[in-house]
Amino acid sequence: MWQALPRWSIEGVGVLLLFVTMGFSVIDHQSLAADGAELAVPLASASGIIGFGQWLSRNDSFRFDSRQRFLVALGFVTGGILFTGITAWIVFVVNLEGGQIDSLFPVFLNGIAIGIVGNGVLVALSLQFRLQKKQLQAHSIELEEKNERLGRLTSVLSHDLRNPLNVAQGHLTLMQESVDSEHIDAIDRSLDRIEMIITDTLALTQQTQPKDERESVALDSVARSAWETVETGDIDCQIEDLATLEADESRLRQAFENLFRNAIVHGGDQLTTIRVGRIEQSGFYIEDDGVGFSEDPSDEIFEWGMTSSSSGTGLGLAIVDEIIAAHGWSITATIGKEGGARFEITTITE
Repeated sequence: MWQALPRWSIEGVGVLLLFVTMGFSVIDHQSLAADGAELAVPLASASGIIGFGQWLSRNDSFRFDSRQRFLVALGFVTGGILFTGITAWIVFVVNLEGGQIDSLFPVFLNGIAIGIVGNGVLVALSLQFRLQKKQLQAHSIELEEKNERLGRLTSVLSHDLRNPLNVAQGHLTLMQESVDSEHIDAIDRSLDRIEMIITDTLALTQQTQPKDERESVALDSVARSAWETVETGDIDCQIEDLATLEADESRLRQAFENLFRNAIVHGGDQLTTIRVGRIEQSGFYIEDDGVGFSEDPSDEIFEWGMTSSSSGTGLGLAIVDEIIAAHGWSITATIGKEGGARFEITTITE
């Protein structure tokens, strides 16, 4: 039904008002220029309605179908009818009190024009508000469904996959005591990789947004506690005194851990030292003296699944990027002073 309605219904109201206005000039035996002062409002209103209809057709924010465009046109007409009555009442009151209006038609025409524009725009905004509300509700429902699926995925990873993995690792440990085979080490590495993938995936499925109530944390203290939880071997870590910021300490520690692991995994045999230092008045950096990047790195290294190591999951830096962004900070990768990898975290937001 609504599809059969003309899409130019709004413009039709403007054209009708324009013809009525020009028709008055003909009846009044004066040119439009002579009637300019009296007809300025209806002429401008007619042109505005036509332009408004064209603008609605091209504006992505107002995605009105034929039915909604017809309702807007009906709003224009209703406003004109309503203000015709209001104008008639005003004229009646003026005459009742002894006043005199020389030309009634321009008065009515101006009142109608004001009513048409005012009520039509109000209807359009009301329809747009309702449309956005429906879209927001649909998006909210979709988001809830995605979160529910994400919760089920987290449950599968944390229980249904981890439990048999732990059983396999336990049996492998018993096998190592009684069987001497080169295949056992390969199985052990594969099981460790599975555990790493599960851990990193769970970290990404968890809420990376910091807590509503952040706490004041010393960055150097968080970095030192993160270093103690990472298998570092003979690698040395030099941590300068850093600033104290409002942050989610547990998430920030996780970001440091992932950056330390990234340096150790990708630093190569020449890696000996990882440094954490202050960037004056803007943030801090984490830099190593390993092999670094073959060329200036791009933001792609923070995307999910991006890794240059066969043993990596490609999720470590993605997790870091999520955590840093959730704090309202930014992170960039560059080549360090000694040719290694350098990550700069800017904590100052404009």
